[in-house]
Amino acid sequence: MRWLALLAALALSGCGFRPLYASGLDGELGGPLGDVSIGDVRGPQDARDLMRSTLSKRLPPQDGDERYQMAIDLREQRRAVSVNIDSNARRFNYTLTGKVTYTDKETGERRVQNLQSVASFAVTPSQYASLVAREDAVRRAVLDLARKIELDAAFYAQDVAPTTSNETLFPESNTLDAVRQLENEARIESEREGAEAP
Repeated sequence: MRWLALLAALALSGCGFRPLYASGLDGELGGPLGDVSIGDVRGPQDARDLMRSTLSKRLPPQDGDERYQMAIDLREQRRAVSVNIDSNARRFNYTLTGKVTYTDKETGERRVQNLQSVASFAVTPSQYASLVAREDAVRRAVLDLARKIELDAAFYAQDVAPTTSNETLFPESNTLDAVRQLENEARIESEREGAEAP
């Protein structure tokens, strides 16, 4: 099946997570994302701007002839996950959810997929340090979510995406394992980028 070939090629691309249209990733990988354009990206300004910038770099250049368009609606949530003895939250989980709506411009058909990414950050007595930590969590969550959207868009363009977001996109257990490995590698890469950030 084409979607199995797509996933296999993605796995072989390694933890560098090169864009699907990058040099050496052609054939099953080169075509799908060339048919997808980025439409509206809505949500908190910092996450929205970074998401559009990241996807613009990861997806092929757009010329207006793409058949499919994806609109992204971002929602964020912060939840305290650890509290000190004074009942002041010291560590938070930042959850970024993306509702991706794909539209086939030829048929008008729409499909919706909900994707999510979580990054944690610490709160310290220093307001500046806490702000930097929060901004870094947003950055890591956006980068991770952008990778998931990139992969999902490729599947959609191959016409193997589910008709509703509640259906299983990867039905076979060995494929699920491969997807989990890809997500773990993306998480490790995001954490490494966060550690290297000033």
